[in-house]
Amino acid sequence: MAKRKYLRAPVNGPILFDDNGDVLRGVMLNVSEDGALLSELSHVPDINLIPMLIGLVQFPDFSNMPNDHILELKRGIFTKKIIRARGKLIRTNKVKSEVDQIFLSNMACQFFDLDDSSQKVIHKYVSIFAKNIIFLLQL
Repeated sequence: MAKRKYLRAPVNGPILFDDNGDVLRGVMLNVSEDGALLSELSHVPDINLIPMLIGLVQFPDFSNMPNDHILELKRGIFTKKIIRARGKLIRTNKVKSEVDQIFLSNMACQFFDLDDSSQKVIHKYVSIFAKNIIFLLQL
């Protein structure tokens, strides 16, 4: 089994994607610099590269904050950065029946042609998330 090239961080947030002019919603379970794990897509678009909008919460570096302030934080206070990406579906769970195909789950996609700004937003999100997890585990 090949090792992952990039660190991943959970997102569990909505994404919007385009399918021939229709805007559809799904859920991004996690993200890395080269792709994402998607879920709850109503179907897989018939195009090679799926245009999508991704919102990533901009978490602060918790190591620079007092512990009591961290405990009072609510997710809704953080801003989001919206990035545009194009993803190619590279793996799906095998579905067993036509009913299962109504809501396919856990589809991996690889990003293509990400601009430098979007790449930096993803890198910062994953890096800060990992740093915060390590910090919180040491409390």
